[in-house]
Amino acid sequence: MQTAVEPATDDAVLRAHARRVTLAVIASAYMLIAAALSLTKIPICDEGWYADPALHLIRHGNMGSPVLESAGTFLTGIDQKTYWIMPVHILVQAAWDRIFGPSLFSARMLSAVAGLAALLCFYIVVRRITSRERLALFVMGLIAVDTSFLVLAGTGRSDMLSLAFGAAAQASYLTLRASKLTTAVLVAHAFVAASGLTHPIGGLAAFASLVCLQFYFDGARRIAIAAIPYAAGAAAWGLYIARAPQFFLAQFGGNSGERLWPWKLPLLAVRREVVERYIGGYTMGSAWSRLADVRLLILAAYLTAVIAVLATPRLRRNPLAKVALVQAGLIAMILLLFEGAKQPWYLIYLVFPLAALLALAVPRRSAWTAAMAAFIGLQLAYPAMVIVQDKYRKTYMPLIEHVAPGTFTMGTAELGFGLGFENVLDDPRLGFYTGQTPDNIVLDPRYESYIKDAPQPVRTYIADFLNRQYRLAFSNSYYTLYTRQRPGE
Repeated sequence: MQTAVEPATDDAVLRAHARRVTLAVIASAYMLIAAALSLTKIPICDEGWYADPALHLIRHGNMGSPVLESAGTFLTGIDQKTYWIMPVHILVQAAWDRIFGPSLFSARMLSAVAGLAALLCFYIVVRRITSRERLALFVMGLIAVDTSFLVLAGTGRSDMLSLAFGAAAQASYLTLRASKLTTAVLVAHAFVAASGLTHPIGGLAAFASLVCLQFYFDGARRIAIAAIPYAAGAAAWGLYIARAPQFFLAQFGGNSGERLWPWKLPLLAVRREVVERYIGGYTMGSAWSRLADVRLLILAAYLTAVIAVLATPRLRRNPLAKVALVQAGLIAMILLLFEGAKQPWYLIYLVFPLAALLALAVPRRSAWTAAMAAFIGLQLAYPAMVIVQDKYRKTYMPLIEHVAPGTFTMGTAELGFGLGFENVLDDPRLGFYTGQTPDNIVLDPRYESYIKDAPQPVRTYIADFLNRQYRLAFSNSYYTLYTRQRPGE
């Protein structure tokens, strides 16, 4: 005999199945795009800078970065200890490399997997706040196709791992708070501490986001014990700093000092924030296509969603809207005041609150389907172009193939992935301070920009150095290779 409960039970089973299928589709699509980007995107110097200390830790037992030349910079002692970036990513990357082997693809897949973890955590956050399954999946899907998110998923930097720790902080807090508030506070703030020890900007964004959640749901309850994870993290970091405090002061002080200028020049900071981070970030510098400016519609959509939520009382009262609005405002202020380089990388920390607000603002009507399809198309256009261009194989690898194996190359750090980091020295001054004479010199846009703006003595030295001792051996749209002339040539 059937009971009245069975249809409802069947509906619940179907909904659970549909949820699992949708989660799997979003996660699989995201990982496929991230993997494709990891295989095709041209490497950048940051990836070499982040990979080298992890590899050095595996091979030599210390977190030095000998790929970087310290002479004439603030990177004192960089060949022995790396302090200018935070240590957790180095440790995680080293563990990852031990398991999967060191390579450019492996370093990028660490970011991709961290991004997948962040996606799942943000799904949990929305579901816990709103109890709305479809909304949680919608937000997860919007994040998964966001250009900033996808580009960082295919880049071997620390940003995505830092974001994943921050997302885990929010998800763990909302999961544990009802039954174990003390545990929730300790675990969540431990994740924030890990985020900060992975990247300072990510840590600040994670802290602001978690405190926003904590005060919204529980006020200041148990807030004092949140200091414990930070004290533990500071103690661990302090032990590493104590090994060479003079190197730490030079490296970390030099790097952070270049980032905090907005406090002195706030109006200039606002202008550069808008032009370089937001407009430049959403158009990708407009260098890849004349149609790149159309991508400003993505930024316009996010801003319209913020305004719509603020202007609509029904939306404004939604708990997710309240949290996302405050988080977006706090993170935007952190980027304005604490990240003076104005790099678009850090837009990744705004993706969750902006996606949440957009998901709330979009009416659930079929007429909006085309608009959302266009929005997703704009998001995916740049990653698709990068994948199709395949500059890793068409631009990077041809250069690597023209360099004699085992020879000493002075050039940008990402060359280490193809030539071996032990054979590469990243010194855009080309030995001006050290007198080193490499077998090969590779110029790329970063080196060319540095040389163009370098002091006159450095420019004169480099021009004479190249003209007297080197010959052009290879050139393409991105790299120029010079090899040292042998006697009689």
